[in-house]
Amino acid sequence: AVGQGRREMLERTLERTHLEGATPISILRATSRHFLRLHLVRGHMERGKNLNEALQALKPPVFFKRLPAFREQADRWSLPALGYVLELLAQREIACKSSGLPAKVICDRTLLEISTRSGSKG
Repeated sequence: AVGQGRREMLERTLERTHLEGATPISILRATSRHFLRLHLVRGHMERGKNLNEALQALKPPVFFKRLPAFREQADRWSLPALGYVLELLAQREIACKSSGLPAKVICDRTLLEISTRSGSKG
């Protein structure tokens, strides 16, 4: 939902995930892992591989039900934008641990901000 810019789906997913007891830091880290995998795929594409070849580099592979969305995101996001998102996620994880602000608010706002960025290619 974050990588596709699907705000309503993101809000529902965040609400459910928080209710299930996931911590804001675990949510940010899971999002970071996802964007790191996108960054790896885009990096391979920037070096001349096509999307299918780049996806084959991922270990473990993308779960087949999520593959269409992942492919769309790999095509949508540029390498510099993915780098920005990874840096932002790292900064916000640190803020959750040290700022004294509510970690849930930092997490949710960060993901909504990234979701908004995904509306444009890159």
